[in-house]
Amino acid sequence: MEKEFLKRHFEKIGARVKFRALIRDRRRPDSGTISFIIDINIDKRGPYFDIAMSPNAPEFEVLQTLPKERHLLLYCRDGQRFLCGHDERNWFVAPINGAVSSVIEAALDLFDRIDIPSSVYSEIHQKPDASVEALEGLIEGRRVSVLKAENERFVSALGRRLGKGEAKAIALACPL
Repeated sequence: MEKEFLKRHFEKIGARVKFRALIRDRRRPDSGTISFIIDINIDKRGPYFDIAMSPNAPEFEVLQTLPKERHLLLYCRDGQRFLCGHDERNWFVAPINGAVSSVIEAALDLFDRIDIPSSVYSEIHQKPDASVEALEGLIEGRRVSVLKAENERFVSALGRRLGKGEAKAIALACPL
């Protein structure tokens, strides 16, 4: 039952998941202490989440699924958390150190500090949802800082020719 539940959540983010028995590797002395492994593997149909579990592996639970962002937060009953999802190009799984309960908190836990361009800050402030309050809280907590790019006109010009995200990434990487 647990595996079907997990499979449905992975399908919601557009991912495939396969479960298999964890086989002890006699060449590695520490392999007997590992009860599960979460990794990305590839078969004929493409990449998938590969979850290998020993018979004594703890249960898993999905704390949050964000289908549009293609991310989910996986909780293991032994206290570990994993952020699973898709970035710009690939599927990933990342262990999370903190006791977080949302995908956003998990993503922030991966970085000490995040810098965002002022144009992104302005876009978020135009949204009618709770993201403005969340962003302001992160700025006050010094987890996020807003950068005023010296080349904002260059960003705008590229944005008209390229996609918005690509233009910002190129322009902010090029000091003018």
